[in-house]
Amino acid sequence: MISDQKLRAVLRSDGLVHMMGDLARGVLFVGVAGAIVRYLLHYATAVREMITGSALSDFGKFYYATRAFLDGGAMYGPTPATHVVLDAQHSIELWDMNPPQFHLLLLPIARLDPVTALAIWAIVNLAALAVSLHLIARELRLRFTMPGVMWTLLAVLAFSATETTIITGQLTFLILLLMTIAWVAARRGRWQTSAIALGIAASIKPFLGIFLVYFVVRRQMKAAAAMIATIAVCVGAGVAVFGWQAYVGWVGVLSSITWFWTPMNVSIGGLLARMLDESAFFTPVAMAPAVVRPAAAVIGAGIGVFTLVVTASDRSSDAIDRAFVALLLAALLISPLGSVYYLWFIAGPAFALWLSSRSQRSRARDIFVLLAIPGLVWPVVLTTLWGRHPLPGATIGSIYTWTTLWLWAAALKGTGLFSTGR
Repeated sequence: MISDQKLRAVLRSDGLVHMMGDLARGVLFVGVAGAIVRYLLHYATAVREMITGSALSDFGKFYYATRAFLDGGAMYGPTPATHVVLDAQHSIELWDMNPPQFHLLLLPIARLDPVTALAIWAIVNLAALAVSLHLIARELRLRFTMPGVMWTLLAVLAFSATETTIITGQLTFLILLLMTIAWVAARRGRWQTSAIALGIAASIKPFLGIFLVYFVVRRQMKAAAAMIATIAVCVGAGVAVFGWQAYVGWVGVLSSITWFWTPMNVSIGGLLARMLDESAFFTPVAMAPAVVRPAAAVIGAGIGVFTLVVTASDRSSDAIDRAFVALLLAALLISPLGSVYYLWFIAGPAFALWLSSRSQRSRARDIFVLLAIPGLVWPVVLTTLWGRHPLPGATIGSIYTWTTLWLWAAALKGTGLFSTGR
C-alpha cells in the first residue's frame, strides 16, 4: 500500500521503516479497504433512495421522457420524475435538459420496467467508466499493482463527481468515454477522429462546442468541419426519429430554467445566483437578481476568451493535455448548466498534466491544486450546511464552483503566471 521510500519520508528512520513498515502497510490496507466498503454501502443506500423516493432522479427524467414519446405524448412535459419537493416550502420542476437525439440511447430500454432499465443503464455506464480508465492507463503507460488498484478505486469512489453521478443516474461516464477517445486521438495527431468524438459529445452537451471554437482559432478547419458534420448527423438522426416538435419542446424547457442556484451547479452564474438571488437552500449576501445573468455573461466571456487565447497559442509538450483540461473547465464555468458530475471529463488529460508537473515545481500551481482538493471529495449533502446564513452560499454552498476555478487556474499555470512556455 505504501513503499519503503515513502515510509522513510514520513518516519525519518531506516530502523523504524524496517521495524514498523509491514505493520504500517497492514493498517493502511485495512483503512483503505474499510473506506471502500463504506463508500459502496453509501452508494447502495443512495441507489435505493433513487428507486423508492425520487422517481429514479435524473435518470427518471430521461426514461419517462422517452416513454412519453413512445406513448405518443410530449417528451418535455411533466413526468413522475420532474416535480421535486425540496422542503415543506419549496418545490421545483427539474426538467429533462438533454436534446432529443440523446434519447436514442434510451429507446432500447424505455419499455422495460423502471428498475430494470436503471440497472441496465448503470451497467452500461460502469462499463464506459472501466473502458475510459483502461484507455487512460494505456495512453499514459500506467502499470497497476493491487495496491494501485485499491488506491484508484478509493479515489474514484471518494470523488464528488462520482457521488453526484450515482445519486442522479446521469450519463457522465458515457460522455467521459467520448471525451477520453477524443483526447487520446488528439494526443496521437488524429484530429479528425478527435473531432468526431467531440461532435457526438457536443450534440448532447452543447457547452462542449467550445472545442469547435478552439479548432477554428487554431485554423484546424478539417477538424472543425468534421465536428460540425458530426453534430449535424446526430441532430438529423434526432429529427428523423423524434420530429422537429421535440426540439421546440427542448428549447422551451431550457429557456424556462431558473434554478441555477443548486449546489451541483459549478458555473459562474450558479455562484452569483447563490450569492445574489433567492433560493431554496441559501440566503443571499445581497438581493440583486438582475445582476446575475449579465455579470455571469461578462465574466464567462472573459474566461472563455482568455482560455482560448492561452490554449491556442500553447506550443509546449503538454499543449493538448492542457487544452482539454482548460477548455472543459472553462466550458463548465461558462455554461449556466455546468454541473459537478462533469468534472469526470477531465480525468485523462488532468492526470497526464499531473504526471508531467511532478518534474516541474510551481508554487502557484501547487496552491491552486491544494485549494481544489476539498471540493473534489466534499459530499453534496454538506453543501447546504448553515444555508440560512449569508456566507455559505458564497463558500461551502459554492465549493464545486471554486474547485472548478482552482483547477482551471492550475491547468493554465505553466512556468510563469498562466504561462504555457517551458
